[in-house]
Amino acid sequence: MKRKSAGENGATTAAAFWVADGGVAVSSETAACGPQYAEERQYLDFYLGVQLVDGGLQTTDKFLSHYAVTADELNCNFERSDAVNKCLWQNAPSDGQLDTVDFHMFRKSDAKIFPVQLRPGPIHPPLGNNMILAGDTTAEEQSAVYYSAPIACQKGVGKLTFIYWVYNDAKIEVLLIKPMSKDGPKDIQVVGRPEINCNYFRPQNEKCAVIIPPMEEPFQIGIRAFDLQDALVGSLVIIDEIRYEAELCKKHPDFGPAFASKTLVARPGTAPIITASDLDCSHINTSCRWGNGEEEHIKWERGNEKIDPEKWAEVIGQEQRPTGPFVFLFADKNSPKPFSIFKSDPIPCMAYGGRLIFKYWLKPKTRIQLCSTTLEFLPLSCAFLNEKEAPGPVAIEIDGPVNEPFMFTFEVVSFDETEGGFAAIDELKFEATLCHETTIAPTTLNPWDFGAEFKTGPLPLRDAAVQLETAKDLGCNFEAPCLWMNSNKTPDNVQWKMGGGQLEPNLIYGLTGSNDVPNDAFAVAQFPGEFATATMTTEDIPCLNGPGEVSFRYWATNNVSVQACASFVNNETDIECTNFNASDFSAGVGMLHLPEAIDSPFRVGMLHLPEAIDSPFRLRILASGSEKGTALLDDIRVIGDICSTVTPPPIADACDVLPCNFENEDFCSYKAAKMNESQAIFSVRNSNFGVKTVPNNQRARTRTMFAWVTLDKNSTMAVLESEDFIVHGPALLRFGYRRGTFGSQLFACRNTFDPESLNSCDLLAGPKLAIDEFRGTAQAQFELSPEDSKLFIVAQHEKHQFGKAAFAIDNIRLTDIEGEDIC
Repeated sequence: MKRKSAGENGATTAAAFWVADGGVAVSSETAACGPQYAEERQYLDFYLGVQLVDGGLQTTDKFLSHYAVTADELNCNFERSDAVNKCLWQNAPSDGQLDTVDFHMFRKSDAKIFPVQLRPGPIHPPLGNNMILAGDTTAEEQSAVYYSAPIACQKGVGKLTFIYWVYNDAKIEVLLIKPMSKDGPKDIQVVGRPEINCNYFRPQNEKCAVIIPPMEEPFQIGIRAFDLQDALVGSLVIIDEIRYEAELCKKHPDFGPAFASKTLVARPGTAPIITASDLDCSHINTSCRWGNGEEEHIKWERGNEKIDPEKWAEVIGQEQRPTGPFVFLFADKNSPKPFSIFKSDPIPCMAYGGRLIFKYWLKPKTRIQLCSTTLEFLPLSCAFLNEKEAPGPVAIEIDGPVNEPFMFTFEVVSFDETEGGFAAIDELKFEATLCHETTIAPTTLNPWDFGAEFKTGPLPLRDAAVQLETAKDLGCNFEAPCLWMNSNKTPDNVQWKMGGGQLEPNLIYGLTGSNDVPNDAFAVAQFPGEFATATMTTEDIPCLNGPGEVSFRYWATNNVSVQACASFVNNETDIECTNFNASDFSAGVGMLHLPEAIDSPFRVGMLHLPEAIDSPFRLRILASGSEKGTALLDDIRVIGDICSTVTPPPIADACDVLPCNFENEDFCSYKAAKMNESQAIFSVRNSNFGVKTVPNNQRARTRTMFAWVTLDKNSTMAVLESEDFIVHGPALLRFGYRRGTFGSQLFACRNTFDPESLNSCDLLAGPKLAIDEFRGTAQAQFELSPEDSKLFIVAQHEKHQFGKAAFAIDNIRLTDIEGEDIC
């Protein structure tokens, strides 16, 4: 039998009906365009009230390449004539075995009810309702498969439901199919047959419901009608309202309900790049000169900034997130390859070196590669990015000059296939001088001149309010006073000054050979033309415990050198020094590293120091020059365990910390804290004590202020925590308390407290309940020693079957062992 598809030589139908002794019969031919089938279509209209929708199930070329992103994309009620385009289902190609005929679309054209032989679907479908039908009247069994668009994978159990009608031994099954490709084999390769119980004898109006097991590999869902045979009266299957519920592999991680994305669209032809700033793109939009590469399956998407902070941190592993629309690519092991690149518009050429600045975010173990390439995608230079340096901004240096058209490309090169890969990019900025732009000959450059906006001023004095507590305090970006200063112990004849203003990149490059540009604030040393030095130093550092590291960015004209040192304070001898000579390179990052080198995108100098420096020492950065020249310094960073110069505040006496009667309606020196997932917290109040589990005539009353909390099954613990204290000898902590429920407990913990285990704490009350604990005021006491420096009073109630538990604490006192107040 020759198979014809819908839309071939006009509209076709899979079935034609007539009535014979109360039954419905089906023709074996599928072509509906010939006059011999007009009568059969009239039978369908007359007895079922349905009419063929010409071309209703036309296919689309993009069907096999469009992976369903969400399960509801596969929901289909055939409301439109282009249902495949809308619902992502279509007839499977015939393989002569599992599929031999097609489904076709019919529309309910009048109010006739379906005959009783057609069930279990509704007997009275709505007027105008669309549905699909497959049937046959030959003696040879026929079958039809209607299958979904590809699905990358399904997480957990899914569910497929649909309305169906069967007639005369026709049957239905659901297939899980290996995805077909446009140019691949047309045989239907079944990878699973879920259990199904959908047949003629099911209750009227019951939908077919099939559980789809978890699927780790790409697949398609097929609904198959089979046993379509009977030369006498025929058989048929009708399907409607397909619904699929499942969690699919997504095109991006879950960043919250407000987050949305769409594929970057191809831009029409744009004007040539005139200046480097044409490639600037602070937040991805349609005017940006960046886009997807060739026609790959997985493309870069534009995401909005409506990101749930917690979900972002859970996926990316850091809190900082894009502040506006950004571009991203998400892929997993099931994503079809190749992935698209994210590329710039072509750049005609570049006179000197340049740099590309941007922010980026990576899911852990995702790596991307940034390249400058020819217009044929041949790489000129590349740099790998990983999550350790994210989010930046980072500045990638581009060697120059580049005398041919080129472009930038970002490409995902690897990721953890078990978790999926994610890369996001934003705030792109390109700094360079293009070939056609005006340049300045190096011979005309003034080594003190970095542009009209360049200016200098006095270096701010040391900020007395800043104390040296950690190595981070020694960091300095010169945007505010810091702990670096001009040295008063060296015979310098040049002072470091504060620099600022927008420096011209071509002057920076011409004078220092660097494509990098200082930030808005930096330090400047200008040498007059005879030998001179300028020394930037820290204050005294008491000691260094183990390895450490000092790094800084610097720029120097060709006749200026830079040196980094650490030296003892007592005799001013150097522990070690490293020189960064202008003859080696004029700009880069200086590194004082203890004791190993670290990776850096710049050329670095290294200064090795002992793992520990027990005596006070200073760090210094010295620039020197014998001709007219300039040194610039920025972004000093120090890493290591240094000894602090901050004097810790004295620990208070126990008498100033522990006693409290709560009369001032506060916790004195205590703080109330929630523990674990408990929502309960102590509060200060003056009201009746008790909860409803205690009879009214047994509730104790208080007219003084006290700390109070009620615990229940959702809030099992509450804590009062003291400040640190010193106790000078054995002492007793005493306080009055009440509790109103059997099973509740009161603990006191010394020094440390673990909410998961109270084994190291002293049980003061509970779980049994004494009458004075809820009708009067019971007394608790807790012995302290000079080894104790912190106290936790813990209320706990885990025996929820006895109801809620109220606790009250009052009049905390400190006494000696005999009970006499000592405060």
